[in-house]
Amino acid sequence: MSFLGLEIGDVTLAAIVADGGSFSTPACALLEPTGAVYGEEARSAARSRPGFFHDRYWSNLAEQALRRPAAGMETLADLAHGQLQSLWNEHGEGISAVGCAVPVDWQREQLALFLGIAEELCIPVTHLVPMPVAATRRACADSQLLHVEAGRYTTQLCEMSQDGGASVASTLALDGFGLAALERSSADYFARCFLEHSRFDPMYDADCEQLLYDRMPVWIDTLRRDGTLQLTLEQRGNEFTARASYSELADRQRARCQPLIQAVRNRASASTPCALQLTAGLATVPGLAETLADIAGCEVLVLEPAAAARGLTERREGFAAGAGGVGLTEKLPFDQATLHLDMERALATRAGQMPTHMLAGDQVYRLGKTTLRIGAEAVEGGYNLVIDSRHSGVSRKHCSVECVNGQLTLSDHSRFGTRLNGHKVTGAVVLQAGDVISMGDPVCELRLLSETGPAE
Repeated sequence: MSFLGLEIGDVTLAAIVADGGSFSTPACALLEPTGAVYGEEARSAARSRPGFFHDRYWSNLAEQALRRPAAGMETLADLAHGQLQSLWNEHGEGISAVGCAVPVDWQREQLALFLGIAEELCIPVTHLVPMPVAATRRACADSQLLHVEAGRYTTQLCEMSQDGGASVASTLALDGFGLAALERSSADYFARCFLEHSRFDPMYDADCEQLLYDRMPVWIDTLRRDGTLQLTLEQRGNEFTARASYSELADRQRARCQPLIQAVRNRASASTPCALQLTAGLATVPGLAETLADIAGCEVLVLEPAAAARGLTERREGFAAGAGGVGLTEKLPFDQATLHLDMERALATRAGQMPTHMLAGDQVYRLGKTTLRIGAEAVEGGYNLVIDSRHSGVSRKHCSVECVNGQLTLSDHSRFGTRLNGHKVTGAVVLQAGDVISMGDPVCELRLLSETGPAE
């Protein structure tokens, strides 16, 4: 039996065949009067013909009507059907079984619609598996395991259960944060470089904007290797140049990635090291992997391209034991050696980033083993930071900073919410020097500091 592992995402459709073959294509379409074109051909016209470009039909798989239908293409499902048919016609010969890694947030209706499309195309789908489960192939001993799955417009942060195999324990959707936003952020940076150096705006003209997007992957790779680069764009017979810096681009992307960075910090365990699986697409974003690796006690594991498709193909023998109709397989056994994180290094990293003081206005509060209680009223007999009454939206016992397993953590106890670096706190969050805790209206900010200087 020839098996094909296929991952369905709104960024890329990728497949690994059991005999070693593989293919991938962008998950996008361009509507023409005669029908639709897909993949690279569609992406090459995304900026010049935006009204006819589509890249949401896999994440939003539904019988939703298109605003501008074309011949044979009336709905989002028609676009998905057309791309899947094109791929199957090209690569399906000799394939007798297909395992599909699907978006973790697909609902029952989307799973049923996808299976209906596959059945109509005579694609022998045997199993559907959530993308994070398919991509997770090894356990992390005595560690928390998080998985980041980046789509075009939404990123899923999944906490993985490791009890007897890989499964999704919980999911947090970061809506509005995805590879499209990061791609746009890079494009805006390069456009600004041209404006500053040549007074030329490449975003003014659709064809030139498309050219900039086409060249960005090579520019970013070169910047990562060399640090700086002279950029060149041609427009109507004129050549424009600019200088770009990897450190500047990385700083910009780190700022854009704050929703993900803070979400990881919110979810990272205060008591154990954290292994963070990062998909290949996110790992190429300048500065992101390095910033995530700097989170105290967190080790970044960069997955290979098409990791979910590979995970299905390598574990295909386990599927053979299944019986009955096609269903959603929510747990898969590990097939790679268990990873053992360096516990001492993780704890030492956290200790080195731990704040020693909190600055509130013109007062500094020492942090340590004694719990610091923050709110509108003092707790009798406690170590208190009382917020001025001019700040509304502050509970009597709003939040607290306490020492847990040698680390300082922030916990919210209020009905109004507490924010860390601008993002709402859930659970106990490990604190680092440089963090800003905020609450109330007008906003009250508490800054975390690390003492330094010569020993007395």
